[in-house]
Amino acid sequence: MAFQEAVSHKELLVVSTVTKDGKPHSNIMVSLGLVDGKLLIGLCIQNITFENLLREPTVCIVTSGDKGYFRIKGKVEMFESGKYFDLANSLSNPPMPKKALLVSLDEVLDLDTGKVITL
Repeated sequence: MAFQEAVSHKELLVVSTVTKDGKPHSNIMVSLGLVDGKLLIGLCIQNITFENLLREPTVCIVTSGDKGYFRIKGKVEMFESGKYFDLANSLSNPPMPKKALLVSLDEVLDLDTGKVITL
């Protein structure tokens, strides 16, 4: 499936959050792939993203690249230790993640077709 390829290990993602004053904030991050039906991302040095997620753990993510364009909306769980944190560190290159983000796939939209994907 094109979506699974677009979020596979080392694919680039644009991850957007909202600041406390309601302004959008986006960062380029690297996918660590799908784990347990959710998207795994390592949070390294993105301090504003971290602060935004503490307050509002919701993200909008857009994939970029030759494997298709998809928009993901989901809730984020953050881990500083344990299974997901260890996995994020094992799949990452420096700078190493300070936290592992596990993103639910609440809505996945194929931006090329405009259709919602059922996973």
